[in-house]
Amino acid sequence: MNNQKLVLGIPKGSFQEYTLKIFQEAGFNIDVPKRGYHVAIDDPEIDCFLLRPQEIPRYAAAGKLDLGISGDDWIASTKTSGKVIEVSDLKYSKTGIQRKVTWVLAVPQNSPMQSVKDLQGKTISTEVIALAKQYLAKHKVKAKLEFSWGATEGKPPRFADAIIDITETGSSIKANNLRIIDTVFQSSTKLIASPLAWKNPQKREKIKNISRTIVPVLYFSKLRYFLEYSGVVHLEVEFRKSEFDTMGQ
Repeated sequence: MNNQKLVLGIPKGSFQEYTLKIFQEAGFNIDVPKRGYHVAIDDPEIDCFLLRPQEIPRYAAAGKLDLGISGDDWIASTKTSGKVIEVSDLKYSKTGIQRKVTWVLAVPQNSPMQSVKDLQGKTISTEVIALAKQYLAKHKVKAKLEFSWGATEGKPPRFADAIIDITETGSSIKANNLRIIDTVFQSSTKLIASPLAWKNPQKREKIKNISRTIVPVLYFSKLRYFLEYSGVVHLEVEFRKSEFDTMGQ
């Protein structure tokens, strides 16, 4: 790559563990430091960093990252849709199961509110202010949005009338005595690239090779989960990064 290292952003937080697992199953040896954000990876052509998924689309759009993993929700929330290249739809969540995650509008079980229209003038707690604004504008509803620093499900009814929060199964929503009244946004995990890196032939080819390496791992992970869940068979598959690096060439 003519000494041009590919700068890769790995999502820190709930997606971190499964993302690292996928890269390791694809043949990359990754060492995450206890402190700091510079991640050691056994590929001399990659410079790897651990970053919040909310930051990755913005850094990719600005050319500070060449490649990264983030969700549709954060791409939309940072208004970088169209400013980054979608390389692959990875379709995995923090649990590792390949499904989309959903941002929902939820209210207390005993609340009289039945739709977003009932939230006119009310208070909504959420971590995704930009997405919430887009959603409310679409429905022509004016409500007060308060940024949540976490534990969003615990805000109603004392601190908020409703929440917009992320869920995979809805179990956390129910456990906090809330009910879902609408779907705000569905998000899938994406492998995204900087347009600047995509224009560079060497970096673009490296990006494609990484995609060719991890996508089959995700596919067989999904197949293994389905077969084991259904009780059909226990599937063991060994992946070698070098084998997938040459796919499609």
